[in-house]
Amino acid sequence: MKPEKEIEKLLHKALLQNGDMSLRLYEHDLIEHIDEWKQGMITDGDAFVFAVDVNNREVAMVLINSTFDVYINNDARDFLKTQWPLAYDENITNLIPSMAEELAQDGFWVTGVALAE
Repeated sequence: MKPEKEIEKLLHKALLQNGDMSLRLYEHDLIEHIDEWKQGMITDGDAFVFAVDVNNREVAMVLINSTFDVYINNDARDFLKTQWPLAYDENITNLIPSMAEELAQDGFWVTGVALAE
């Protein structure tokens, strides 16, 4: 199986089926970038930013909201669902292929989100 397809399966389980996520992976790969992403939010005017990582069949996620509260893994997923109450599943389903493609290149996937007024 191509790496992207395996990553897509892991993301689908973690993000759409409320699967487990890894605190260890968050602490190893994502935590060190929090300040950088906060600065990017200010520069870009984002309402929130979220990042996803996959490594060794583990998934981790972090979300930073407009007041710079940091949500990790399940809490990040739950917060994102509150921001997209009618479109979470569709949005994540549409994002998973691009997430997997980027994650297959040994990086992590990050996006800032501006909410419509």
